[in-house]
Amino acid sequence: MTVQVKICGIKTLEVAISALESGADFIGLNFSPESKRKVGLADAVCIYNELEKRNSKALSVVGLFYKNSVAEIQKTLEEIPFDFVQFVTHDETIHFDTIKKLHKKLIPQISVREKVSDIDLEKYNTELIILDSYKEGLGGGSGNVFPWENAKSVNRKYLLAGGLNPFN
Repeated sequence: MTVQVKICGIKTLEVAISALESGADFIGLNFSPESKRKVGLADAVCIYNELEKRNSKALSVVGLFYKNSVAEIQKTLEEIPFDFVQFVTHDETIHFDTIKKLHKKLIPQISVREKVSDIDLEKYNTELIILDSYKEGLGGGSGNVFPWENAKSVNRKYLLAGGLNPFN
């Protein structure tokens, strides 16, 4: 299995370029109105355009949405043709089918609270999923590790999130 790295919460061009030069496979631009890692649309457009100029197809740009309106998501997608759109699945305000109509390449972010398997994830017919820890009131980015044994039965391609560091 090949390890791929996604660095989320990119807010500046300098950090985006550093991620690119460091060999990241994905960067995440967070548009959630509730996140301290939220990037403004103008800054995100600048970051995306500069990465395009550098012909950085080795790096996929992901737009992250949590508690955004469909209108906000649509406006952002009109400005930036992301490689993927990430959305938090426990956010009841936006449903998978609605997002799928706006963008074809989705990455659902699954908050792992208990054991999960490929069968549990069948409804997400996507190339990738993200398995993340759950914390009440957050869409992700808690910095907490979930019990990884809860994902032992997931064999499809996924990104692991939550409290990752060089030692784990």
